[in-house]
Amino acid sequence: MEIIKRETALSTRLRKLMQKIIVIRCSYILLLSLLSLTSYAQDKEKQGPYILDIEDLKSVKERLKGSNSEESDALVTLKKEADSIMKIKAHSVIEKSIVPPSGSKHDYVSMAQYWWPNPNTKNGLPYVRKDGQTNPESYQKVKDRSYLYALCRNIQTLGLVYFYTEEDIYAQKVGDLLETWFLNEATKMNPNLDFGQYIPGKEDGRREGIIDTREFVNMLDAVELVKNSEYWTVEKHEQLRKWFADYLDWLQYSDLGLEAATRLENNIGTAYDMQLIYYALFTGNDDIATRVILQTSLPRMEKQFDVSGSQPNEMARKDGWNYSLVNLRYWMNIARMAEHIDIDVWNYKTSSEKSLKKVYQWMLPYAQGEKEWGHGQSGKTNIYSSFQPLMKRASSRFEKNDEIQTNIMQAREKKRAASSSRLPALEVLKGNN
Repeated sequence: MEIIKRETALSTRLRKLMQKIIVIRCSYILLLSLLSLTSYAQDKEKQGPYILDIEDLKSVKERLKGSNSEESDALVTLKKEADSIMKIKAHSVIEKSIVPPSGSKHDYVSMAQYWWPNPNTKNGLPYVRKDGQTNPESYQKVKDRSYLYALCRNIQTLGLVYFYTEEDIYAQKVGDLLETWFLNEATKMNPNLDFGQYIPGKEDGRREGIIDTREFVNMLDAVELVKNSEYWTVEKHEQLRKWFADYLDWLQYSDLGLEAATRLENNIGTAYDMQLIYYALFTGNDDIATRVILQTSLPRMEKQFDVSGSQPNEMARKDGWNYSLVNLRYWMNIARMAEHIDIDVWNYKTSSEKSLKKVYQWMLPYAQGEKEWGHGQSGKTNIYSSFQPLMKRASSRFEKNDEIQTNIMQAREKKRAASSSRLPALEVLKGNN
């Protein structure tokens, strides 16, 4: 009988103890939920756009309320472009006729554009490289890359028009495009580039293929402009962030991603860093963004830049100006993103005095027409107008000094002297002011 009483008392104590544990556990789960919500709210406050200057865009939006006919006319043009996009079907990676080696059409596929059939073999394999000469087959055989580029351009246009007009139909179209490419289970792209820029008869996919998604960063900047719309909900935005978190993992840990991190020393390496940093910021991984900038990007300056400010790797290409220009643009994007985590890339100098500022200063005299560019150039490129969008960034971000301010003032005088060379109002609306 005494044993039964003791067992009953013990059972009662155990039951009360379990009840306390349950209460504590529930309180802990509730606390975690509250912390998660708080963290998410703080994370939302930190979100972008990370490249566009939102204050510049707000200033333009405010001016549009006045009588600035030039910018108002530019908005009409931009709105017409957005209206035409409204009629375009949302494309997907699953539309291609070929099936990649993985067996899934959800895997992105693109063909290396500078590779052509081998004239010395009967079947044309393996393809051979012709730098600067685009093989039409690379865009005609598989359209994933064309669809991806169009997706990014269209979302940028729609996002800007929504920001300026606050008309929900444009945000709704952004949501439609994003859901088709990233979220819909039946149509979405898998978060990898395992088969990016394949070479027939040579490679199924290459590390260089990572350049294909470089425009995602500008697309995501535009997505940040539509977050207040009812057509792009918090839940959908979180799903998109999850997709890019998975893609960020692929970029960091896949075989091709690891090769890109260690072996790409030209503009593709810069574009790789730019993407890592943006996706890290976008997904709330500031520590990854910081690590990439400090451990990969800044040391990359030593390999890419000459002490004079030239970019030997890019100048060696057939179209040396455009490759030098695009690499500088990627670097400026990195510098802009670094501002969000309090790192000054704009004015950083390596131990051998190489810097982003020197690269800008080295290119500026060619853009101004004071020096003749003799390092390869596409006949379609206007050197001066192609450089203009970088001037505003230079004047507002680099530390003030007489030399660079004089150069910028001279460039502005040239703009005023040649009205045809002025930065178009349409570019101002796009944030390139």
